[in-house]
Amino acid sequence: MTDSPAVRPGYGPLWWLLGGSALLSVIIVGWHVFQSAQRAAAQQGDGKDPKTYGFELAGITSGELRASGLPRDGLIVLDEPATITAKDNDALPDHKKIVVSSDRVIGIVGPDGGARAYPLRLMTWHAVVNDRVGGRNVAVVYDPLCDAAVAFERGEGETAREFGYSGLVLNGQFLMYDRAGESLWSPLLGQAVSGRDRGRFLSPVFLELTTWGDWRGRNPETTVLSPIRSHRKRYKRATYGLYRGVEALPFPVTPFPPPEPRSPWDRMIVVVSGEGRLDAFALSEIAEKAGEDGDYRFEGEGRKVHFVHDPASGTVRVNRPGEGVAVMYGFWFAVHAARSYR
Repeated sequence: MTDSPAVRPGYGPLWWLLGGSALLSVIIVGWHVFQSAQRAAAQQGDGKDPKTYGFELAGITSGELRASGLPRDGLIVLDEPATITAKDNDALPDHKKIVVSSDRVIGIVGPDGGARAYPLRLMTWHAVVNDRVGGRNVAVVYDPLCDAAVAFERGEGETAREFGYSGLVLNGQFLMYDRAGESLWSPLLGQAVSGRDRGRFLSPVFLELTTWGDWRGRNPETTVLSPIRSHRKRYKRATYGLYRGVEALPFPVTPFPPPEPRSPWDRMIVVVSGEGRLDAFALSEIAEKAGEDGDYRFEGEGRKVHFVHDPASGTVRVNRPGEGVAVMYGFWFAVHAARSYR
């Protein structure tokens, strides 16, 4: 009787499948750990100490500099983002509209007449948009810490600046930075406060802070900033939340405006700058002085400004102030600190 051939012990196909799956899982987990470690090593700013953010801070000799709690580039700045037309937005179902009539927007019209709206609901999560509107490179900035809206020219060609979110706060206002030069810039000042560009100013761009309904009515061909897919859930909540209704600011401010019954620190201010000067006007006072048609014409100290108040939306805009004059918006405490900064 012949012996049966010996069979070498081994594993069946199921064991090989399970073993391969386990090995693949180990590789994937290891890769994610490696990627996380790389991101952590590359991340600058621990959310607590401004010195960990990698910027030159020696030039900031006054005011209150703090870490925001977010790292450098902790908010995703948008570069020439996607937009849709007002008509396309109108055609969307109500629950999918990017912007609705009552939403606040920053509105800009470029040199060639092209108009664009930036909903604050989106801007809160991006802070800065490096964009091109109507044939001009612009940086559109919204600071939810002080409800500030500003815009600047970025320059043209290879020398055009691109700005990022620094993660630092000066006098209750976030600082942006120049990606190429690493200088820190104050949006309300429109000025570099540290780095190689310290003391330099940006050229402001005229803007409006109004409602989508108002902007859409006067600019029917406008486009509007589109949301990015990764932030759709975030857009439904605030980053910091506005300071309205709070008794104390989360970040210190120096100098703080003196207490006045008609000048609460969180009142909204329209800032008209140009011709070497900066004038601040309270929205509430403009609304009181505006006539039935909403017009209020200010004349004084060599300045003429035509304000238009919309009682329905509670907004105030400046009616085309002319070349060299720009408009910004922000809470009084931030405007006061910016005007006093040295």
